[in-house]
Order: sequence, then structure tokens, then C-alpha cells
Amino acid sequence: MASQKTRALIIRTTDYSETSQVLSVYTRDFGRISLLAKGSKRKRAGSEGPLDVFQVMDIVFLEKSGTHGSSPLHLLTDRKLVEDYHGLRRNLERDLSCRRHHESRRHEFRIHHSHIRHAGRLSTH
Repeated sequence: MASQKTRALIIRTTDYSETSQVLSVYTRDFGRISLLAKGSKRKRAGSEGPLDVFQVMDIVFLEKSGTHGSSPLHLLTDRKLVEDYHGLRRNLERDLSCRRHHESRRHEFRIHHSHIRHAGRLSTH
């Protein structure tokens, strides 16, 4: 396992355990990779806290070779926050919430419209 250092943009986070996360990141030097961030959700003095999407970090990780047919899960060993685009994250969350609301309202409209059409057919017979 070779130690590698690069800059990375977090594009996805998944809770792995009570204290750890699995990250999908896009790196400057290695492309898209997956990382296990052990203990990243623990609160410690001087710690930057849980990792989240749209954070740019300088990272150090242990590079593991993958098994046949899958990409390896590398081990994150060090990180330093460079930039946090929390505004993008907040806008994305708001946008997704609006889309979910819009889709549910559109579905309700379709049901209502089909009932009106069906009732109209019944009244003409």
C-alpha cells in the first residue's frame, strides 16, 4: 500500500458506521476514487468534523489495489480543508426538496384530472 497525496472534491458521502464515512471523491491526480474515512464523524479538538459534499480537501490516503471487477476502497489517513462550498450544498438540498414537492403535486393533479375525466364519461351515459 503506497501513500498518496492529492487534492480532492467530495462528490458523495455515505455513513459507514457510527463514526466513519465512505467518500466518493474526484481527485486531481487519480480521477474518481472511493475512500474510507475512519472516525470522520467523531467530535475532537482541532478536528474539522464530518465530511460533506462540495468540500475541497488536500488528502493523504493509502492506495489499495482493487479486487477483480470492483474499484478499491482506499484508506483516508489525513485531510486538510481547502474550501467548503456549503452554499452549493444548501442550494442543492433546496432544489431537491422543491423537485420532490413538485413531483408529488403533479401526481396528485394527474389523479384528480383522471377522476374528473372518468366522472364526465359516467354522466354522459
